[in-house]
Amino acid sequence: MKKILPILATLLVLVGCSSGSKGTTTVCTADEKVDFMPHEYTFIHDEDLLKQMNVKINIVAPSKDEADAFVKELEGETEDYGFTVERLSDLEFQMLYTLDAEKDAQDIASMISDGRDIKDIKISETIADFEANNFTCK
Repeated sequence: MKKILPILATLLVLVGCSSGSKGTTTVCTADEKVDFMPHEYTFIHDEDLLKQMNVKINIVAPSKDEADAFVKELEGETEDYGFTVERLSDLEFQMLYTLDAEKDAQDIASMISDGRDIKDIKISETIADFEANNFTCK
């Protein structure tokens, strides 16, 4: 599951944003619902010129033991990848990823200029990694 964290962070950010040609503008709308995906992601922005973007995903584990193990695994990784994890119940937890748009916009622009088409990125493959372990994402 550890390989999921950096992939999930990058892919969630890329689906929510597009960058201008100079890589300084991140275009997102507040509380945008990504309805073309099988799972709902909510992008929440502060009002300070989109300097930060939060990507939120709720995950339900198949058992309390699985949830405990996964949250424990995430604890050591959250600072490295910019995640916070909040336990919502015995089975459910929420992962929140914060993007610094000013710092990361250039990286996003570089991926686009290298010819990567954002709409071709398959987040469903990352979600499938969770679901293969009987986690439910919503």
